[in-house]
Amino acid sequence: MLFKKNFGKREVPELNTTSTADISFMLLILFLVTTSMDRNFGLPYQLPKPAPENLGRVEKVVDRRNVFEIDILDDGTILHNEEEVEVDGLCASMKEFIMNPKHDENLSESPAKHIIMIKASDEAKYETYFAVENQVVNAYKQLRNEAARKRFGKAYNDLNERQLKTIDEAIPQRVAEP
Repeated sequence: MLFKKNFGKREVPELNTTSTADISFMLLILFLVTTSMDRNFGLPYQLPKPAPENLGRVEKVVDRRNVFEIDILDDGTILHNEEEVEVDGLCASMKEFIMNPKHDENLSESPAKHIIMIKASDEAKYETYFAVENQVVNAYKQLRNEAARKRFGKAYNDLNERQLKTIDEAIPQRVAEP
């Protein structure tokens, strides 16, 4: 006797998907919490107050020897005093320039008269410009930290407001972008 095979419809077992949404949200939160975000570097800018309308444009005459000029060209080349330089070498050069007492013969070891001028061409890459700005920030940060340790015996970030103001006045951040 031949056996008949039962080819009837079989039920497919159901999957319980109620916890799928919970698991996906927990994974999303896990990735958001554990992923590191890029921090922005660069100069903190505070825009000046608008000048009164009756006041015309005022231009200051600055002695050339007080200006540390940085040019960023289209191809990413960085020039200082019309000589090509590497980004990594800018910080040390700027520190030496800022603390140079020969900016003004009337001042003795005062960096108050210097200006760091950054000129970037319109086609320059933002990454190059950002790297130059970071070098400027590092130069000021290192100089202010050294001055704080020398004068108050502690790091710049550990100073109180009065001490911070003293160091900021001694080493002002003077950056120009024409």
